[in-house]
Amino acid sequence: MGIEEPKFDLHEMQMYLEEKIQDVRTICDLELSENDYRRLGIKLKSLFAFANNRNFAEDFMLCIAVYWTYDFIYWDEKYVRFDTELVQMYDELSQYTQRYQLMMLKECFHDFGLNSYQVDSGNLMRDCFHIIVRHAGIPKEEVATVLELVDRCISEDSDVILHTVQPFLPKRTAHIFSYMDETMQLEVLDELKELLIAVEEENRDETDLCQRFPEISSLLIRETVQWQKCRALKKCSI
Repeated sequence: MGIEEPKFDLHEMQMYLEEKIQDVRTICDLELSENDYRRLGIKLKSLFAFANNRNFAEDFMLCIAVYWTYDFIYWDEKYVRFDTELVQMYDELSQYTQRYQLMMLKECFHDFGLNSYQVDSGNLMRDCFHIIVRHAGIPKEEVATVLELVDRCISEDSDVILHTVQPFLPKRTAHIFSYMDETMQLEVLDELKELLIAVEEENRDETDLCQRFPEISSLLIRETVQWQKCRALKKCSI
């Protein structure tokens, strides 16, 4: 059962996510469906619409963190107007309330044992976006394409790989990368490059890889292992 259950209210969604978040490394490992994401957004928009004090969202910070993350994972130009309604509601809050909510959002990752990737620029909005896009990672349906792109120039330095593959990234991954600074983009590519090399050369299983790469999502590790297996089968069939 996911949070698309019709009778779930926001409190129940928060409780459901608090239970599930204990078993994942990153928010994208929750693997919420697009229906889950959109239903969560509807509930959060109702919360913001009736906000009457700065503490109104304090009990639902995990819901907000999950929603922002999947807002990147399921980003689609066709739905930009609908998906940005919550951002517009947030922008209508007072600066004091905005800052308070951002502080709570950033602390939420620590409170639930989630990686904040040592992000601390001094700008709360930028920090929250950087943490969120790291938790979004590479959308599942685009992983194979990104792996193919990186694998073609894997012997190059990460800065060369970045400038080589960036124009050809699939649209959702490109959107996620656009919210990272270059340092973070290079960190992601360094991790991906090391993961690819480990999978291709050492034939490690998912458990070993999860221990070796603690900052990479279980989802990405699983998809990379599967990609390599499919690739090996294709080579054998030639």
